[in-house]
Amino acid sequence: MDTKYIFTNEKGEFICFDEHNEIYISQCLYKAFCSSNIQQLISIFNAIPPEYTFNNWYIENYSHRVEEQFRYDLAQNQNKNTKNKTSTKSKRIKIRMNTKKKLFDKYNGRCAICGKLLSLNPEEHGDFITVDHIVPLDKGGKNVYSNYQATCCACNLAKTNIMPEVFKNSMKSVLFTSIIEEKEYQDTLLRVLIKIKIIHFAIVIKSFLI
Repeated sequence: MDTKYIFTNEKGEFICFDEHNEIYISQCLYKAFCSSNIQQLISIFNAIPPEYTFNNWYIENYSHRVEEQFRYDLAQNQNKNTKNKTSTKSKRIKIRMNTKKKLFDKYNGRCAICGKLLSLNPEEHGDFITVDHIVPLDKGGKNVYSNYQATCCACNLAKTNIMPEVFKNSMKSVLFTSIIEEKEYQDTLLRVLIKIKIIHFAIVIKSFLI
């Protein structure tokens, strides 16, 4: 199969022929005149009208240019799809104080993740309440009350844009690793278990006495 060539320039324009065999310029690759006949290419180059000669024309392999154009079009389509997906993502908005108060009551004034005491006033005791998106905005979450939870600053920063189930599993893994490897956490867990055991035992005794 003979290699075909086209005339192009640095502006990405091509020499084309209309139905009357008149030369015209187009940026459409698929309208470009192509030929494998070197003598024909030379004669066409010599026939380029004076108004077009300043564009520094040169010959290029037609198949290579088609492949290059295909890769460019594919990249453009991928960028377009990415922009469309990004445009559907909800933008972050400022959460009103009355919404924070409702969440504060909903979660009994404690962080929904770690249970730490929260505050509606940064000068009071407890962490100042922050609002976390349960399903992150860049994962398709919305700016709606049902997607909000009250959190302390530390948990909000730790969770960032992680999905809730992934975040919980990660925290469990960190906690269990700490318990296994660090004596401080082992002692704390033991005290908690003993306390729970004593409370449970007291409830059982009380049930017998009633």
